[in-house]
Amino acid sequence: MKKKSEKRILKKKLNDLIWDIAACGLPKDHDLETLRKLILLNFILGLSCFFLFPLGTMAFFQGNLLLCAMDFIMGLFVIIALGWMRKQKTPTVISYIGVLVTGLFYLFLVANGGVNQSAFVWCFTFPVMSIFLLGGQKGVMASAILILSVIVIFILGRHVPYISRYPFDLCLRFVAAYFIITLFSFVMEQARSGVQAKLTQTNIDLKKTLEEVKTLSGLLPICAQCKKIRDDKGYWNQIEGYIQKHSEAKFSHGMCPECLEELYGAEDWYKNMKKSKAK
Repeated sequence: MKKKSEKRILKKKLNDLIWDIAACGLPKDHDLETLRKLILLNFILGLSCFFLFPLGTMAFFQGNLLLCAMDFIMGLFVIIALGWMRKQKTPTVISYIGVLVTGLFYLFLVANGGVNQSAFVWCFTFPVMSIFLLGGQKGVMASAILILSVIVIFILGRHVPYISRYPFDLCLRFVAAYFIITLFSFVMEQARSGVQAKLTQTNIDLKKTLEEVKTLSGLLPICAQCKKIRDDKGYWNQIEGYIQKHSEAKFSHGMCPECLEELYGAEDWYKNMKKSKAK
């Protein structure tokens, strides 16, 4: 039992540590959109840092010093961005800066060619990253700017010696695949945004309903004689009006047998009505 308890405690501490790193120290009940972007940014930056330094080292041993330098510079930027984001606890600025710097870095990779002219494949990650971080419209605009810039590099590669040259059929396949990934990412982001908007509205409606329910729960000051209810502002309200205001209940009026007897028991019409009902 003691070992199981220790394992549970250790597992909880590990989960709390992972959450603290991923969410930059923010609690789980923080704004959902902020948490989503922070976690996504930490994942992207952390993964980039994991790949950039080994790839830079590989480029160094392959003799591509320019690619090596750019990989290490980008890796240092990622480390600085991670530290700055944890300190500020906001994803907005770093999202725009990250998308801009990543886009420029990808353009360099396309122009440089990388190892065996394969560096262009990293551009496929750009639409996913930009659309998920900046939103549908801004992300698509950023993705369109990148692909247009890549097309310019493809064209210049046939005339400028220092820019890598790619086969025409590969350029066509790259543009088509890039367009499909951009479209897919946009549709996914729109679907996610729609679901989140519905959940947010549902939570707002639920909170409003709970507040109304709480108003009718607990102690209600009610007059012992006339049965009026005192509200939070000190005003006395008819019980029907108070309940209708704070709930979805509606009233229709009638009289119970005891009140009918008390009010109309001596009236002839009431006595005749009782006799007719008895028959």
